[in-house]
Amino acid sequence: MNIFQKIINNKEEYDIVYESANCIVINDIFPKAKFHFLVITKKNYINLQDFLNLSNQEEQNDFFNTIKTFLNKLSHAKVQFNCGKESGQEI
Repeated sequence: MNIFQKIINNKEEYDIVYESANCIVINDIFPKAKFHFLVITKKNYINLQDFLNLSNQEEQNDFFNTIKTFLNKLSHAKVQFNCGKESGQEI
């Protein structure tokens, strides 16, 4: 079980910044910017490609609407997806 699964399953304490039906937004514990958040699906997926291939339309809509809703609260943002070790994905 990775750290994200532990957070979702309440086995690791973490401050949830935003929550929707299918995902949560948390502060990154090693931020690389003033505002560095992670959007985590409540179901376990390896990366974005895995999520897009295995999730249903409702989960996908919720995920991207969560990003949209959360971004609307910020005046500026950078959205980044790391898919695979070579792209910088660490977990």
